[in-house]
Amino acid sequence: MPPGRQFAILTCMDTRLDPAKYDGLSEEDTHVICNAGGRANGDAIRSLVISYKLLGTREWCVLHHTDCGMETFNNEIMGDLLASSLKTSTV
Repeated sequence: MPPGRQFAILTCMDTRLDPAKYDGLSEEDTHVICNAGGRANGDAIRSLVISYKLLGTREWCVLHHTDCGMETFNNEIMGDLLASSLKTSTV
């Protein structure tokens, strides 16, 4: 559904954040796009483009926060974690 205030927020998926409550916003006022670290990666940009081009968003903001868990590891650590824990499925 189109956001009532034509507004979108890109932010971190941290559970301490509740961007829908910022500045008096309610659930239907804004699109909230969350990902780890609140970065404008490919998926987030895709969501923002859909929000803008198809659903009427005219303004957006990126919200970061202190003490983000994403600061405790990097892509190399993530790659090692996935390589050591994922198994190829078989049918």
